[in-house]
Parts: sequence; structure tokens; C-alpha cells
Amino acid sequence: MCHLITLIIPSLDQGRLKGILKAQGRVAVPVHNPSLAAKLDTGETQFLTTRNCDCGTVFAPSEEAAEQDDVAEIARLRKRGWSEAKIERSLASRNHAQAMGRKPGVDSLAMWADVLHALLSDPKVERVGLFLHFYAGAVEAEALRPGLRLARKGEAIEEALRTFREDEILIFRRSAA
Repeated sequence: MCHLITLIIPSLDQGRLKGILKAQGRVAVPVHNPSLAAKLDTGETQFLTTRNCDCGTVFAPSEEAAEQDDVAEIARLRKRGWSEAKIERSLASRNHAQAMGRKPGVDSLAMWADVLHALLSDPKVERVGLFLHFYAGAVEAEALRPGLRLARKGEAIEEALRTFREDEILIFRRSAA
């Protein structure tokens, strides 16, 4: 099916939550996966942050699509008479730009850091988590075995996001923001 990012947050005014996510091109769709809930603290709720999927985003890049794009780009540039060195530099530059912020305006490490900072600035929110999983079936029925990791105290949110991995709940605490 697809990769989906789940936002995990304690009870918060849903209007405020939706406003923060909407400002970043995201949504807050409530879900409840019992096996994910079993790893969470009491009162924490789960929200999908998109209505379709998160494939091809900064956390779930589509390597196959990128490779196909590279092959097509190489063929196009060779046709234009570019040298192999110039093609290599061009692809490296493009791939670096894409890695810094996939789906411009809708997905990047900076965008996610902004979301987390905004949520953690709410006095009612002590911690916020993100979870990424490739779902083969229904989100609320899939059996999950998530790992749990706390962002280190003093670690910048964006740095912790760089190491975010599939099937782990990455928790950010206000004191670490």
C-alpha cells in the first residue's frame, strides 16, 4: 500500500492542531491503531498528517522513482552533448536539493521541525512523537511492532529528524526543543 506518517500527541485542542498542520500543508486525521497505542502513554492520540500517502517524502523517499528519474535525465543530457563529469555534477546537485526538502512547501526536515516546535510551544504539550510505517492493509488494523526512541536532550529537532527511521516512534520532549 503506502508509507504513512503518524503524529502522536497528548490531548490538544484539535482546532489548534489542525491550524498548525494546515499552515504547513498537512492535515490531522484521527486514527487509532491498537498495537501502536500499546506503546504510547495514556492520553496520547494518533493522527495521520496526509489524506493520501507519504511515499516520496523526506522520511519515505522513493528510491526506485529517483533512479528512474536519473536514467531519464542522463539520457536527456547525453543527447544534449554534456560530458559525463558535467552530468554527474548536475545529478549530484539535483539529488542534494531534493534530499534537503522533498515535495517543496509540503515536506522537508525544516517543515517538520517547524511543526514540532509549534506543537511543543503549547503549554499543554510536554511531548510529541512521529511514527513512519509502510502499511500493507488498513491503518487501524495492521499489527505493528514499533521501536521507541527519545530525542536526546539538547539535540536540535532537525538533527533528530535526520535519523528518524521507519517503524520507530521518535519522541520529542519540550525540554529537548
